[in-house]
Amino acid sequence: MARSQLKIWFVSSNENKRKEIQQIVATANVEILAAPLRIAELQFDDIREVVHRKTLEAFSQIQRPLLVEHTALYLTSLNGFPGGQTQHFWDCLGPNKFSEMFGGSQVCAKSVLGYCDGRRVHIFQGEVKGLVAKTPSLNTEFQWDSIFIPTEPRDYGIPFADLGDEKHKISMRRKALNEFCRHLKRPIE
Repeated sequence: MARSQLKIWFVSSNENKRKEIQQIVATANVEILAAPLRIAELQFDDIREVVHRKTLEAFSQIQRPLLVEHTALYLTSLNGFPGGQTQHFWDCLGPNKFSEMFGGSQVCAKSVLGYCDGRRVHIFQGEVKGLVAKTPSLNTEFQWDSIFIPTEPRDYGIPFADLGDEKHKISMRRKALNEFCRHLKRPIE
């Protein structure tokens, strides 16, 4: 007997993120619907706290099972900064200045998902270690994917932005979504 498709709202104004998440969870028979709400994000170093608050706020508005996501960079040379403040940091620097200042530096990328099933908030996290590219990719569709070179499970030597579909197999978002789909008892193939 085939499982019915599970529909979950993804709260984000970033349609590219929604499409990427849908592509990753498609084999789990989960449909990710767009909920292009803008939820104010209080800036905390702890992105789990950012995601928890964002999930509660989003659920108060749409009252449906939903997913929110926050992804951040943690620079080793800056003791984990910018962390939960990555978006503001990125907006101030952009790819060229970021690479100029931190090229070659060790960095960890983390994605945290918040899922509200109507009863409680569940948090899922994935991370990938890497290096900051000395020269950013010209592909800036996913912002700092242009400067993040994954070094696990192996050193890829090029930024996420240039990995194509390989990114979806190894990314921090994929790792967090694996945990999420295991929670739903709908593993990703």
